[in-house]
Amino acid sequence: MRSYILKRIIRTLVTLFIFETLIFFFIMAIPGSDFRILPPQPKTPKPVVVQAPVAENTQAPVGEVKNEEPPATCKVDVQLPKWLPEEDKAKYLEDANRELILQGCPTGEEAAQSTVPEPPQVSEQQPAGEVYVAPTESVLQQYFYYLQNLIRGDLGVSSSRRMKVVDVLTELGPRTLILILPGAIIGFFLGMRLGVSIAWKRGGVQEMGSTVAGVSLFTAFPPFLSFLLATIFAIQLNWLPRENIIDPGLWLGTGMQPNQVILWMLISILIDSILIYGLWRSTRWVMKRRRLLRGAGSALVLVFTAAWWIGNGYGPFLWDILRHLVLPLTTLILLTFGTTMLLMRASMADVLQDAHVTTAKAKGLPDSQVSSKHVARLAMIPVVSRFILELPLVIISSFAIERVFFWNGLGQYLFQATNESDYMLVLGILTVVGIVILAAHFFVDMLNLVLDPRLRKATTSAKGE
Repeated sequence: MRSYILKRIIRTLVTLFIFETLIFFFIMAIPGSDFRILPPQPKTPKPVVVQAPVAENTQAPVGEVKNEEPPATCKVDVQLPKWLPEEDKAKYLEDANRELILQGCPTGEEAAQSTVPEPPQVSEQQPAGEVYVAPTESVLQQYFYYLQNLIRGDLGVSSSRRMKVVDVLTELGPRTLILILPGAIIGFFLGMRLGVSIAWKRGGVQEMGSTVAGVSLFTAFPPFLSFLLATIFAIQLNWLPRENIIDPGLWLGTGMQPNQVILWMLISILIDSILIYGLWRSTRWVMKRRRLLRGAGSALVLVFTAAWWIGNGYGPFLWDILRHLVLPLTTLILLTFGTTMLLMRASMADVLQDAHVTTAKAKGLPDSQVSSKHVARLAMIPVVSRFILELPLVIISSFAIERVFFWNGLGQYLFQATNESDYMLVLGILTVVGIVILAAHFFVDMLNLVLDPRLRKATTSAKGE
């Protein structure tokens, strides 16, 4: 068992190394890609600044001009909120500059220009007619620099956003995660549940309608489905917002950050999932009113979570994000649901022909027990494996959905970084996507080890030999 797990870990790490090597050399081979990997920089502690005491006598001598400092209430470093949409940035900066002018401070443009690094000047000692060329290392040397930086957790600096790629990923990652995780998990379980139902009761209207719907969603083009839902529910019916992640008018002046609320949303989803899963596992042996007990317990967990959000004052901000999340999340759920349902239906049809299913029915076991324990448990193994293999398509679909709904996540900025030739940010996003996919493959290997007794028996016998 341990050797099996160790082999899977080594295989995952080797695959990650090969993946990083391929995407690095692919980007380096792009015509016109002139980005350069810098050698690892030593981490130096920040210098401690000691302020000298201010003299009491501030009167300037006769004949000298006293430098006028901005008022103490000035906030010269005017910074735009990272979550603010593009169309609202100009208005926000104009209001901030007007307030600074009233305080006697420099404007936001002047403060921003002072922070922009100036281009390198040509040395006066350089002979006339010669062009200065910065020293560059070979591609192989930069590749070793890249691996060293990757191990240290340094993915370089984004040229378009002028900040570290790690900071960009930390800012945008939760927004994409809140879309991918619920969308993929909810779509998977709904498709698996319906696939079991229509495979067990074949030949009815439910099977025909579900199959047609599954084929339609399986072949649907993600941007087209996104535009269709947006046209119906946002433009025609005006039930939901069309785009963006939040309503800026609700958030300005409150001091709240969308990433903070999204992070608490992810933590709440994780805690609720653990509690509900523990409730369902602990009530497996309850024979009477088990569904009622599970439903009441799950509802109680959700009520306590909602009370916590309302009690902390996060309720309006949570509701605003959820309203904007409904359309992109529904699109991703429908895309995942159709594929999973068709695969589960086909896998169930194959397992139903096995001899152990006939034996279980001959013993007089209830249909629910035969369906859940003897058929669905084996049928879901290839479905889970196939779902993880198609996880890159799910992530690509979520990126396309972000682009359509202007959901400011990794997908939205991946398109912008590609258009602006910000190859360091592209490389960082692809690195995160590759790590997530490989981690999902490793998780499936461990899940198959738990679900499939034949695999456990094979690993145990191999260890005994």
